Amino acid sequence: MKVRRFFENPRFLILYNLIIFRALGLAPFSVNIRILNEENLSAYDQAFTISVFGRIYNIILLAFMIWLITRNSERINIDEVPIKGELPRLVGISIPWLSYVITLVIWIMYILRQNQMIAVANRLHKSLKTIKMCHIEHGYYMVVVWSIYLLATINILMDKDLIEVSGRFMILFYLIPPTVLGWMIIQYTFIIDIVRIRIVSFHDALIAIGGRVKTSEFILTKSFIGTEALPMILNIQKCHRDLLAICQQAGYLYAPLLLMSLFYFSIAGVYTTYFYLFPIIHHTTRKWIAAAGWFVYQFSSIFYMANRANGLKRAVRTTPNVIHMVLDRCAMHSDIARQ
Repeated sequence: MKVRRFFENPRFLILYNLIIFRALGLAPFSVNIRILNEENLSAYDQAFTISVFGRIYNIILLAFMIWLITRNSERINIDEVPIKGELPRLVGISIPWLSYVITLVIWIMYILRQNQMIAVANRLHKSLKTIKMCHIEHGYYMVVVWSIYLLATINILMDKDLIEVSGRFMILFYLIPPTVLGWMIIQYTFIIDIVRIRIVSFHDALIAIGGRVKTSEFILTKSFIGTEALPMILNIQKCHRDLLAICQQAGYLYAPLLLMSLFYFSIAGVYTTYFYLFPIIHHTTRKWIAAAGWFVYQFSSIFYMANRANGLKRAVRTTPNVIHMVLDRCAMHSDIARQ
């Protein structure tokens, strides 16, 4: 239990997220960690601000990746792909180049759209301040996701066949772009999950409004919600509208990047399946382990996004049921009913 509480500590999770995303060039902005703690929710307005260092760091990453590509382009040879057939060889050589290009595009987009991303992050934090709650349920799960990525990466680095063909340095060179793509998908998924948690919090707040109200002097079958609950209801309405706007803004920012990343992982997944299909059929245990590592590495972020998107969909569908439940349980002041 102590270990779980440590992993779910807000400060640890914030630092953990920031270190990973910033190292991968996915957090080119400044973060005031104190603002994101529960104790400081009402003290500040802007948790995320523009960072010149973040932009410079992403520019350095761009230059470093271009240098790596230029330096190692000759080592990526079609003849080194250990698969028979011209089409598989062409696909095998195209996949790394596709991942390099998408990674460069992601870093450039993060530099150009830094202001928009900061606006989305601050709006999410503002909704957190409005309802005075701090639910970070996704944080502990993030530790699990990162651990799975790490284990899968280590498993790939220990694949003897790939080491013999490419060498350890080239394997690491191959893994950098897919890692950036995968964590970009996870970052977008965190936004989805935060919105889901906010909606669930609104549901709890609505139910609490009906549960905390006092019964009037008359004998009623329903509790009475008076005008004292109006500010809370207005806050809930405002936050709900803000969340819809945040979803639209996040979709605008991430949609092209997600499309390119999903396109890459689709092709890479088919190629990985083809690459390991024949050894798996022959029941080679080591190939089973290597194939599992590649599949987890390539598809875990997509699975996580699909899982959280379904959770958000279920939460949104629950909203009318919660509203009708409150209406059935409670009698309302006319001003409340109009809202």
